[in-house]
Amino acid sequence: MKEKDKSLMPEWMKKVEDADEAERLKREVAAKDQTIAALRVSRESGEFWKAFLEKIQLQIQFLSPVFRLEGTMHVSDSPNNEVVCRVEVFLRGLIPMSAYVNLFYRSGGSIVRYHPQFGKHADYEFGVVAAGDVVLCMRRECHNPEQAATEVIQDLVRTVKPDAKI
Repeated sequence: MKEKDKSLMPEWMKKVEDADEAERLKREVAAKDQTIAALRVSRESGEFWKAFLEKIQLQIQFLSPVFRLEGTMHVSDSPNNEVVCRVEVFLRGLIPMSAYVNLFYRSGGSIVRYHPQFGKHADYEFGVVAAGDVVLCMRRECHNPEQAATEVIQDLVRTVKPDAKI
């Protein structure tokens, strides 16, 4: 509408028009934010994955002195262009127990596939929090690499040693 015509517009109509424009701008900003977040995840999820695996390995090292459990981690490539990490925790003794989880990640991907030996598998999505950090969203919570590793290891410890004080 021409500017001179707009001056004749009733106030309530101007408010409706302004509200519509504000809503359109909000949607446009939200779409741009989503695009930026997706690009950031694509670019930084590999760094997160690497730090995540390092934190899992570190936590495995302390299973023995704290819980009298042992653990292993094996990382390899899968036939469908994913990296697979198998984390296993076990209890040696008269009644040995073990549990494992397979974690799958595709370079530049937006998810980590979580496949436990016992229980349901899940796809955990990467996201970007307000501070701009890439996080892994697991069970309705967003985690940095250490927190995500803790979730994985604690699940395995609880499976193998249900009475463990976690």
